[in-house]
Amino acid sequence: MKMNKLLATGVFAMMGAVAVQGHDDRFQPVPQLQGVWKTQITILDCVSGNKLAGPFPGFIAFQAGGTIGESGPALPNSTRGAGFGVWQRSGRNTFVETLTFQRFDLTGIYLGTQVIHATPKVADDSQSYVAAGGTFEVKDPAGTTLATGCSYATGTRFK
Repeated sequence: MKMNKLLATGVFAMMGAVAVQGHDDRFQPVPQLQGVWKTQITILDCVSGNKLAGPFPGFIAFQAGGTIGESGPALPNSTRGAGFGVWQRSGRNTFVETLTFQRFDLTGIYLGTQVIHATPKVADDSQSYVAAGGTFEVKDPAGTTLATGCSYATGTRFK
């Protein structure tokens, strides 16, 4: 009888430990950014937060090792190259990214680059993200900043 009580106490103690572990974030899957995403980018007024243009569709690939490949539409009367950049995890659900693409006029003359900085926050199921508070810089061929702006982006996992 004494052995049964001891065994029962041990079983209940183990069940309690398992229940505690189930609520510990260390045992939950960590949201992942790596992979290909369909994006929607909206250009915002940096002061008011009001929408200025978009949303514009695009694709972005966050690759293993922290590199980015991206494509998206150009502004009217211009074209653009593919975007390339880097990313890294900054928290459980959060990441930082920087990417650059080249800009051209309609005749193919090089106009400079555009640099984008964003902080995607990935949903717990790793199927969507929001990058609020993004910024960008439009630069001339010499690297001088011509304009700056703000953006809001969403992404859904490409399937």
